[in-house]
Order: sequence, then C-alpha cells, then structure tokens
Amino acid sequence: MAYDHHRKAGNQGDCVKHPPLIAALDEALRNASNSQCLFHYLDIFAGHAWHPLLDGDEYEWKNGIGKLAPANPPKYAPDCVKSWWGMWHDAPKWPTTTPAGYPGSAWIAANRCRCAKRPVNLELYDCSEEARRDLERAFPPTHAIQDAGASICLIRQSLDPAQEKQEHINQPNFVFIDPPGWQSTDHPQYPRWNDILEHVLKPRGGDGKRPTLLWMPAGGQERTMNKKDPQKENSGAYPWDENSNGDQRRKCDQVTEQGYSWTAVRWQKNSYSACMLVYNCAKVEIRAAVDTIVGIAGNGWEKKHSSPLEPQKSSSSGESRFRNH
Repeated sequence: MAYDHHRKAGNQGDCVKHPPLIAALDEALRNASNSQCLFHYLDIFAGHAWHPLLDGDEYEWKNGIGKLAPANPPKYAPDCVKSWWGMWHDAPKWPTTTPAGYPGSAWIAANRCRCAKRPVNLELYDCSEEARRDLERAFPPTHAIQDAGASICLIRQSLDPAQEKQEHINQPNFVFIDPPGWQSTDHPQYPRWNDILEHVLKPRGGDGKRPTLLWMPAGGQERTMNKKDPQKENSGAYPWDENSNGDQRRKCDQVTEQGYSWTAVRWQKNSYSACMLVYNCAKVEIRAAVDTIVGIAGNGWEKKHSSPLEPQKSSSSGESRFRNH
C-alpha cells in the first residue's frame, strides 16, 4: 500500500484514537461472558504491531506524542489515558525496539487482554506485506500472547466486508476499523465507505451489544453548498458544523441514524487536520479520554461530541468547544 504506517505513527490522530480504543476494549473485556473463552478481536486494517520513532521532518509523531511527552498525564486522567501513556512513554520491554517505539492497535489489543488475564483471538488484516511481516514477528505461533490460556493470532491480507458472511462480521467480541483512506481512483485498494457502513456498522448495531469502534480522517475545510444561495459555497465549513451538507457531514448523519455516537477532533484550524471516532460502546469513557487528550494538548485543539451524554464542562476546566465559522 502507498500508505506509510511508520510516518504517521504517534501523530495527533493516534493521540485521539488509541486512548478511546483502550477504554472501549476494557469495557468489552469486562462485559464479555465466560472469561475462559477466547476474546475475539477483529482489526480490519491492523497496520504494524510496533513502530520505530525515527528522526526526520516527515515523521508526524513529533506533532503528536512528541508534544505530549514532556508533560505527565493529570491525576484526573482516566485509566485508559494513563495506560496508553505508559505504553510508549515508559519504553515497554515487549516487544523490544531500538530506537524508541510506539504500539499499533494489535499490540494494544493483546496488551489489554493480557492485563485482563483473558485469552485472545487476534484476527488481523492488512494489505501491506511489510505490515503483515511485522505482525508475524510480534505474534509468532510460539509466542504466548498472554501468560494463561490458548491464545491465537490469524494474520491475513485483506477483508472485504461486502464479500464476507454476516456471521463473520457479527461474531467478534470487538471490531476496530482504522482505514488508511476511502476508496479513490488513486488507491482502489482502500475501503469503500458504504461497504463499512452497510456490512459492518449497521449489522453490528448501535446498541453496544457488539462493541465497534471506527476511526477515520475528517476534512478540515470541506467546501459545501450554501443552502440559502445554491450558487455560493460555505468556505471552510467543517463536516460536523450544522451549515455543512458535504460528504463527511453525510457520514455523521448516517452513523447517527444507526444509533452510533461520534466525536470529532481537530488540532489546526483552516486545514485538513482533523479526525472522527464512531462508536457504539463505552460512550462516557471514550468521551472522557478525548476530553483529557484535548485538555492536555491545549491551544489549537478542539472537539465536539455528536450529542450530550452529560452536562458539558466549561472551557475553564480544560475542555474546549467548537466555534461557528
């Protein structure tokens, strides 16, 4: 794939992505029945198990975890943020990396299952041969993913939800979706949004019984038609702003109709520097994780949740709100 996993590892999007992933996994592990059974984790676009943090202007971690590293997570930070922080900040011994490294989603999932003393079935897909080789090194057949239990790991090239039997999508205890992009003429191997919506999000449902988390990039300045004057465009309308009627705003509305919640975060105004989380589980915990990261990151970072679950805190508490543009 043309997508460079290592270049983006630990960037702003990962800071938004991985603490909520930990929160959602921890809740799913607590709620999963029969602690002796394999916890089935499906990662449709797994990427590398572990990323080296290399020098060079092209590596984006310097604008993500690199800016958070000098600080310590506040005492009020939820456990998922502290766990995530320790994974990369405290240089974990397994797997060993030189230089310092940053974990991928598969390693995070294995870690949470190991901490919960739960045997796990990691079902991992990636189109990149390099990423698959890295996953195989991290999770070889002889490696105990966790101390107790007969854990297993299946690593495959690709999963097309439109071609899979529905029980294959519905069966896992947890599904994580982190697409490298949506299909275009330049990258036909990238997933189709409608396939993810119709064959993963819809059947797994918005009630949280089949925990599902989707991370996706979100456009910064999506130019959309002005409803009052069709001859004009709303320059700089973000996809989650009410006056936006573009493609990404449509995605927000589609997942809301299915009972999912979404959270949007941007870290630089007037540019393509934003992402979204779509989720049907751990809603309070996911939002607390995002609120904490946005508060730590400080100036320039903003977030918005699709609908309030509890009263919003004022900006003086370290939270921020989106402003109309």
